[in-house]
Amino acid sequence: MCALQISKKRFQKWNKENNPKEWHRKTALKGSNHHSYKGITRRKDGYFRITIETNNRRLFHRFVMEKIIKRPLAKDEIIHHRDGNPSNNSIDNLMITNRQDHARLHNTIKN
Repeated sequence: MCALQISKKRFQKWNKENNPKEWHRKTALKGSNHHSYKGITRRKDGYFRITIETNNRRLFHRFVMEKIIKRPLAKDEIIHHRDGNPSNNSIDNLMITNRQDHARLHNTIKN
């Protein structure tokens, strides 16, 4: 019985230190880092992403343009940043293009 009691004590100690509920509370992402955060975050490539609902994330420049034109963008419509700055989402900096014209715009900017 002594060995069983020691094992039980060890288990209780281990369980107290490694309780899944406590682990989740310690490691859970909070605030703007939480997976269901509704707001604007900046990606590594400089583009902003807005979370409208838990599973509805959009690139912010597409969201802005949809609000301006009052309709959803088609999949083949690309939003071009005229100044090349992906974080500048002002109305006068955004324009709707298709993939072909967008590539042409970037080629003329480089040359």
